[in-house]
Amino acid sequence: MIPDTNVILKDNKEERTLTLILITAFATLTIAQIPLLTYPTIQASRFPHDYAYSASITVGLVIMTQIVRVLFKGED
Repeated sequence: MIPDTNVILKDNKEERTLTLILITAFATLTIAQIPLLTYPTIQASRFPHDYAYSASITVGLVIMTQIVRVLFKGED
């Protein structure tokens, strides 16, 4: 089982709260900005470079997931 933020910081409520707020804020900021920058409406219906960006991000996420799975496999 991969430990999450709640398990790692279970002994310090203040640190856990601040960490979760920062993680959520960063994720929301990142997710909100990427579509605006990646898929400009002026290129609508044909996004020549943006489909390659999305594909590369997807491949990167799959690779990172496998790396994390391998790294934390022995911690069950």
